[in-house]
Amino acid sequence: MGMTIAEKILAIHAGRESVSPKEIVDARIDYVMMNDVTGLPAFEVFEEFRTTPISEKSVLIQDHYVPMAGQRFSG
Repeated sequence: MGMTIAEKILAIHAGRESVSPKEIVDARIDYVMMNDVTGLPAFEVFEEFRTTPISEKSVLIQDHYVPMAGQRFSG
């Protein structure tokens, strides 16, 4: 059986011909996707420990607090 689309993408970004389920893969990323609750703290940790910034490769997804519960909470 062939690889799934996710396996194909991971294999390409890992510089390998194939990957398998349950396998740990070291792959280069295109973007980092973070949610609105844990995204900022995670971003700060990434920036602290990486030698190259990830700000140009980050996407923040509003997930938990949209829409706001009213004008009082929306700033």
